Amino acid sequence: MDTPPLSDSESESDESLVTDRELQDAFSRGLLKPGLNVVLEGPKKAVNDVNGLKQCLAEFKRDLEWVERLDVTLGPVPEIGGSEAPAPQNKDQKAVDPEDDFQREMSLYVCFQMLEKLRILVQESGKEGKLVSLHSE
Repeated sequence: MDTPPLSDSESESDESLVTDRELQDAFSRGLLKPGLNVVLEGPKKAVNDVNGLKQCLAEFKRDLEWVERLDVTLGPVPEIGGSEAPAPQNKDQKAVDPEDDFQREMSLYVCFQMLEKLRILVQESGKEGKLVSLHSE
């Protein structure tokens, strides 16, 4: 027997009927117990906690001790090999572009190399590798 192909909506309703029948059979055999299935009362309402968001923002903006932050305040320095550091792509801009993650991270590596060259030890602590202190040898 060939049956004509069903449209998408008809096939979905047939699948749900099969599922309903299976559920009814499982319930009649005692595999499902009353109370396990809970009907939800519509979509969950989103909460706009303005005060909580402002408090979280204030925590981001708080002034931290110098130990808990690292500001790069110098321009590109020459590499240890003696060659000049590559000039920034934008000649008007002398500082590291804060939007360029790669350039910012490379400037940190250069800073740490210069600290190492000056024999200044850098201690790190914890999983995040926070800068704890600087010691001269």
